Amino acid sequence: MKLTQQNTLNQTLHWRGLSHGFLMWGLVFLPFTRGLTINLGFPLKIYEVLFPVAIFLYLFDGHYRMSSVAKTVFSLSIMFASIGSVSIFLSDKYVTSALDITYRGGKIVDGIMRVVYFLFNSATLIVAADMAANRPRKMLLYWSMGLTSAVAYHIYCFIAILVGFTPYLLPGLERHQIGEFAGMPVPRSGTFEEGNFAGLYYLCSLALAIYSNQRVPVLLSTVGIILTLSTSVFISSALFIVLYLVLRSGRSITSFTQGAIAVTLCVIIYNSIDFSKKFGQDAGSSAYVRLNESLTGWKMFVANPIIGVGIGGYGYHFRYYEWDPLLSLFAEAPKPIPNNIYIEILSETGSIGFLIFVIAGVKWARYLWGSGRNLIPIYACGIGMAVGFIAYPTYNVSYIWVFLGLSIGLGTSKRVRRVGI
Repeated sequence: MKLTQQNTLNQTLHWRGLSHGFLMWGLVFLPFTRGLTINLGFPLKIYEVLFPVAIFLYLFDGHYRMSSVAKTVFSLSIMFASIGSVSIFLSDKYVTSALDITYRGGKIVDGIMRVVYFLFNSATLIVAADMAANRPRKMLLYWSMGLTSAVAYHIYCFIAILVGFTPYLLPGLERHQIGEFAGMPVPRSGTFEEGNFAGLYYLCSLALAIYSNQRVPVLLSTVGIILTLSTSVFISSALFIVLYLVLRSGRSITSFTQGAIAVTLCVIIYNSIDFSKKFGQDAGSSAYVRLNESLTGWKMFVANPIIGVGIGGYGYHFRYYEWDPLLSLFAEAPKPIPNNIYIEILSETGSIGFLIFVIAGVKWARYLWGSGRNLIPIYACGIGMAVGFIAYPTYNVSYIWVFLGLSIGLGTSKRVRRVGI
């Protein structure tokens, strides 16, 4: 009897170990959301091959040990996906927009694909939580490996452009998103599609680095954030730093000095960027474009307040509800997006979906708050991210869900030493 139980335990550890192995290597390629991808009508990412294998092995193992908060978040995700799926099919019955956009096969096909991807991200969260609870140090190591690779390429691009060379484009990259800082051209996107995507990943990395007391990743994350020149990420980072210091106040004068220097640096960088260009009458007028996108999404929600127009449906109904069609002259996307996660959820899943989203966020925050002072950096990062979501493309990005899963797992792990930079 004991031998049978031991064999069962060994098999469980074997499959779980394999699952964690695929997930950890996926962490290395997590920041490569555009670089190192293959175009299959969409950019197929390396982690989109590794994570499904990790999920399959986790399910094949059959011995699930999800924490209560992980179960709650996953259950809420299923509810959210269900509401979003139903509204995909129902919205056409009460929206008379001319759906002439054929992006990814049209509204129904595109919507279903987005729901499936959302469920994939939700399942990845569960496996990530399990791995972080059992192998936190390895998880942090592999995340840092991915961060180092991404920042190294980002720095290389910056130096190459600074000295007058055209930096090498990784497979999958079509161009470098260029910004301007103090008169210098700066590649904002690195291995990502755009600076906002890169910036939030670097902010998550900064929180994990402070949590685990890794000084080099702290430096790399900070450099990455600066290179993105992302207004929303600068604001999120400043809020993160201030909140982190307030929550761990009384530790040392050095901590406050470092924080003051970091916040001052954020302010200097912010003031060094010519944000007036965002309000010009040209293609760089992102502030006007995003205002139009947000107000259009709000009109969409007001007209469809219960379950919205379906996951992914915003762009297909954009022209019908558009707040100011003249501002579309400055937009180039074949299918508009809200560029605001809260507006995205309200317009596409209505008040029901938004309520589910808020409940899940509160559950996550309360869990971290009650899991001890070690998780203060991650809790503070979550608040900063919540503010940054006001100007972020979408919630359906894998590294956000992996970060949430890892944070949940770290809350149950006892194997990472006290933190503090």
